[in-house]
Amino acid sequence: MHRVGARYTYNIFHQSEFALRMAEAALRDGPPAHVVWPFRLLNFTRQLLELFLPSAHLVVADEQYKAYDHAALRRANATLCDRTREFFPVLDGHAFFGGERDASAVRAAAFRGCRKRHPRVRERRSQRLRLVVIDRTKTSGEASQRNFWQLPKMLASLRRCPAVESVEVRTPSAELSICEQIDLYTRDLDAMLTPHGAHNTFGIFLPPGALLLEGMPWANIGVGYWGLIKYSRVAHHVLYSARPTADDFEFSGEGAQNDLECGKNKDCRYAYRWNAHVHVAADRACRLLGDHARSANRTWPRPVLTLPQLWGSGYWHNPDGEEAAG
Repeated sequence: MHRVGARYTYNIFHQSEFALRMAEAALRDGPPAHVVWPFRLLNFTRQLLELFLPSAHLVVADEQYKAYDHAALRRANATLCDRTREFFPVLDGHAFFGGERDASAVRAAAFRGCRKRHPRVRERRSQRLRLVVIDRTKTSGEASQRNFWQLPKMLASLRRCPAVESVEVRTPSAELSICEQIDLYTRDLDAMLTPHGAHNTFGIFLPPGALLLEGMPWANIGVGYWGLIKYSRVAHHVLYSARPTADDFEFSGEGAQNDLECGKNKDCRYAYRWNAHVHVAADRACRLLGDHARSANRTWPRPVLTLPQLWGSGYWHNPDGEEAAG
């Protein structure tokens, strides 16, 4: 069993990363007789597993996981949670799913279980988009700092964007059911603007051809959910935060001189990841929304820069407005 961070024991969306990967394996290889979950199982995750694997016997191993005979479980046709670890990390752009067929199977199973039609980007005469903005106030049952800086002001600016028809704020929450959660990502939208976070696991349910703008905390370079979105036929763009202002958050330890050096230092990188807001200019998001609205096929790739590549170059340019020399 691979060791996992504590957040996988209490955060519904981090647990969903495992559960969806298990669902993919089961849908591809055939339904298992048993599903082994090796740590605390949240009710939300139980619902998710039951949605995809209604006939499987769910075994919550918790601390007794090491006592299980893995070979015997495999002979018994069991899906083991540790199989899901193969997709971590996603820094080098590895796909969450094995291909578009696997991703489509997961989506289809979810929509079938929720008795929901497959979402589509509407046929529209205008080029204006229905934009959904995610508010991370409570994404896993606890308060979260990682929201967009001065969100009300940003929303007002986005509503004036020529490419935007409407702006709606939605909040993923542990209080919602699985099907209600999926509905947040499928109902009446053409584009989504969201801070980085494990709630983006549900981005696989966005309508094909939609745009996902992912706001990345300062110094968290090369991170993102492109590995998840890769086979979901969704246009994905990472918006990198500018350095947070002093009235938001400051880290005084090693690496804080610029975002490249901070990205190399785990303490600095995680300090901004957990404690700072995402500082992204609304006009930058507006330009990308306009580009997407005018695009004929509404799909375009985003070059992926990984941390090792950036460290080797000694130079990092923030494409969203800030640069730092290493």
